[in-house]
Amino acid sequence: MTQPEITLFSWNVNGIRALGKKGFSAWLQSSGADVVMLQETKCSPEQLTAELRSPAGYYCEWCSAEKKGYSGVATFSRAPAEATRGIGLERFDNEGRVLISTFPEFTLFNTYFPSGSSGPERVAFKLEFYRHYLALLRSYLERSERVVVAGDVNTAYAEIDLARPRENVKTSGFMP
Repeated sequence: MTQPEITLFSWNVNGIRALGKKGFSAWLQSSGADVVMLQETKCSPEQLTAELRSPAGYYCEWCSAEKKGYSGVATFSRAPAEATRGIGLERFDNEGRVLISTFPEFTLFNTYFPSGSSGPERVAFKLEFYRHYLALLRSYLERSERVVVAGDVNTAYAEIDLARPRENVKTSGFMP
């Protein structure tokens, strides 16, 4: 028996309210996507129009930061899923960075990883987040669950992954 094909999109929107003014709802309806994951939504659902908060034909889950206008992720899916917000540690979860959606076929991690570009303290925060995130992910894999990880990793592997690689050579997330 073959598995059904599922189309997944992941997009760092850098603010969904501005995106809403640029035709996001029309794009979503015409995208053909089964699941759309957004990162850096920068709002809570209550701040949005009904059309953006809960688009027709999609189940919507939001994970917002406590700090207004900061980070946040959202997952829109054609099928319902059981949602888990965060990785279980308040220190990270209050930034609204992880939304885990459990579908019958797989578990989806929609993640907006922290950046370490604002200094050593934030680099330490990012690395600690990675340790806890990977331990949680490993627990799913050890149970032989099918997992998809998507989002904005805030780490560039190669020069092609950055608009300005030379200027970023000493930036956390692109250092050798």
